[in-house]
Amino acid sequence: MLTLEDAHPAYLASIAAAVLVDQLLQNDHSFEVVSIAFASGAKLHRMLKQRPLSGLLASANVSSHRPLLLVALEQATSSQQTSKAAAVERLKHNLQQYGGLSRLGKLVAEAAGDAVSASHQVHLLLLVLENATFTCQENGRALVQLQVSAAAKGQLTTAELQPFPAVLVQVTEQLLTDIDSTDSRQALHVCLSVLMNLSHQNPEGGAIISKAGGLGVAADTINRLLGPVQQCHQALCQQVLQHLELVSVALGLLINLVSGEPAHSRQLAGAPAAAACQEAEHEGLIPLLCNVMSAIGQLLEDAHERQHDSDEYDATGSPTVGATADSYSRAMCNGSQHEVNRSEGGNGGLSSNSAGEASIIQVYCGMLLGFLVRDCADLAVTVPQLLDGGSMEPVLGAVERCLAFYVSTGAITDHTRQTLEELLQHLNSLSASTAS
Repeated sequence: MLTLEDAHPAYLASIAAAVLVDQLLQNDHSFEVVSIAFASGAKLHRMLKQRPLSGLLASANVSSHRPLLLVALEQATSSQQTSKAAAVERLKHNLQQYGGLSRLGKLVAEAAGDAVSASHQVHLLLLVLENATFTCQENGRALVQLQVSAAAKGQLTTAELQPFPAVLVQVTEQLLTDIDSTDSRQALHVCLSVLMNLSHQNPEGGAIISKAGGLGVAADTINRLLGPVQQCHQALCQQVLQHLELVSVALGLLINLVSGEPAHSRQLAGAPAAAACQEAEHEGLIPLLCNVMSAIGQLLEDAHERQHDSDEYDATGSPTVGATADSYSRAMCNGSQHEVNRSEGGNGGLSSNSAGEASIIQVYCGMLLGFLVRDCADLAVTVPQLLDGGSMEPVLGAVERCLAFYVSTGAITDHTRQTLEELLQHLNSLSASTAS
């Protein structure tokens, strides 16, 4: 009764649904074992084969009731259920009120001892937590304050209680070591998404995540996916498009962490690359961010030259707000299903759709660089030297485009708008003083 096809708004919003979720999460039972041992289990097994989720029993490695419940719960808490929005929000509230939210967090912590082996389960658990904390700061605060026990990797004994976000950073670090695996990669993406939700306008969450190493693991994710710095612009753009989702959430997490705390900016700016990244000849996050901005800037110029009379591009060669919004939707749906479009532009030029998707990463890189320059005086000299044109104009343009997009769509809080406006004012003043 929690699936998209079956859910009735009244049931979704009921206390009974939230209590049942908490009870069902406490244990896990194999469908095969239960169907043999109990008459009711056999009946349940027959019913599942007739339900819309029956395909998951074979296709998604679901053989027991807990993962099937998690799949149903992920659908039930989805923001895509616009016709049941009020009921979904009530379900989110009830999950926190009646124990389901903390139960989910504790199950993630139980898997933290070997997150790579448990990556499929971690993925399912965190999909629900991602939905439950999306635009729901009450649930985000509850998870930030949740204390959980988790055994360190390779240890059988349970560690002392830790804040849930700190354990989630540990899970993220483990999954990053296995990033080439599909299960680990999917779980890594949703880990970063949940951390992004927990750090959104939440100073306590941001502090816990940073102290646990969240700045480093997000930066290492970007370095692993997009480095080394010296690769050509076209190859770098292809890397951006291939890893669009993961890079965007890693950048989003870093932006959340540094935007409200200057100390985090200084920590990130001074952080050495991880050993694995150093071996791969990475030169650090800031040179890589600047190179990404320059590469995508060239991509947008090339796309504009090919489609100068298209409505999709404005007079500056940058995607318009509408194009960016559409590209972002495609990026979230398609993930890494991007290919180089050889049919337009010649010489392996990328399509205008790809240019719009890449521009999202350019904006995020610009925002992150803007906050770093705001908080680290020496970067006001370093960053322009690393950018094409030798000025802060690409960073200013990125922040302006981000603000314009969010204002035009109404997807911005007063706090975020004030933060971006103050950042723009600071960067403009900095550019003016440099020019004089």
